[in-house]
Amino acid sequence: MPRELVPVFLVPVDADFFVDAFLEDEVDFFVAANVVLHLLSLLSYHKTGKNATQTVAFFRGGLYSIRDRVAAGENCCFLPVLQKIFFSISGIVHTFVIAACYTYLSGKELCPLNIAIILSYDGTAYHGWQTQRNASSVQQTVTEGITELLGQPVSVSGVGRTDAGVHARRYVANFHADCTIPMDRLPLAINAHLPMDIAVSGATVVPESFDARFSCTRKEYTYLIRPGRIRDPFAVSRSYFYPYPLDVAAMQQAAQHFIGRQDFAAVRSMGTPVKSTVREIFTCSVDTLGSYVRIRVSADGFLYNMVRAISGTLLYAGQGKFPPEDIRRILDSCDREQAGPTLPPQGLYMSRLWYEDTPELDPFRLSEEWNGSGGLL
Repeated sequence: MPRELVPVFLVPVDADFFVDAFLEDEVDFFVAANVVLHLLSLLSYHKTGKNATQTVAFFRGGLYSIRDRVAAGENCCFLPVLQKIFFSISGIVHTFVIAACYTYLSGKELCPLNIAIILSYDGTAYHGWQTQRNASSVQQTVTEGITELLGQPVSVSGVGRTDAGVHARRYVANFHADCTIPMDRLPLAINAHLPMDIAVSGATVVPESFDARFSCTRKEYTYLIRPGRIRDPFAVSRSYFYPYPLDVAAMQQAAQHFIGRQDFAAVRSMGTPVKSTVREIFTCSVDTLGSYVRIRVSADGFLYNMVRAISGTLLYAGQGKFPPEDIRRILDSCDREQAGPTLPPQGLYMSRLWYEDTPELDPFRLSEEWNGSGGLL
């Protein structure tokens, strides 16, 4: 019978010699070694589909050789041969089980990681966070940067839809990807593929169930107003210039009426339809930050343009257009015309975030007040 060569880790193995070894007790160790090599070959090739063809061809050649030797009348003791064949087949079955477990476990290890990134951005050049067809967005820019870095398509989900021109001092997004870059180095790697007005400051692996938007339990927005007669050209795109003085104490009194769970239909713009206009505001305050008047609002969720409308209403209170206690009447009316204007987007920042059930994000202190240089600017 012609010899049949089968590659096992690039080492040729002779099927006829395998049969010779099967029939001779003194080379049992070599037989076992060859069987193990073939089983390892099966394991290494189990994802390519080549293993079955090679292994079957090898053992089929060996069985044909036994048949030919019996037909030729050669001396052959079948009992040890059958025993060895039985143990070999048992080994193959066992290896298939190991291969299945290996495939399952390696598949688990190679599942895409759910990665959360912490970033900040100046929204002046963008039409908001959300990807749009004919406009530049933060989401699209970040997605393209990560895709370019990792060489694989990713889908980046953000904590909220900031409007065109709105900024984020703190923002969380997540995506799924096969990533071998250490998390402490990933921010620098991503930043190399981003423009200068977007920066990733942290990254961590989070549970598979984590979603930047739906896992967030509370968000805070900050609105900056710069009152005065002379505008600052370096703050035009990062605050709202108001050329008159404001009564900050009256604004703070008015802000207290926004706190609580209530209907905020009077301070929202018409946009995407919502099931309810009821939200819960946890904090609403007005103070000064250097030469700026700072309005901060935290809630479990926000309606379209809600913070900008609240800021416009507080601005009216600071102008003396109505007393602070009129906020209650305005909210009860659910009439947008009763409240103040929707202030421009450039003064608005996403400033703080709360994730109660994601300890992986705790080191980034997302819920602490920002105290970096330059305040929110």
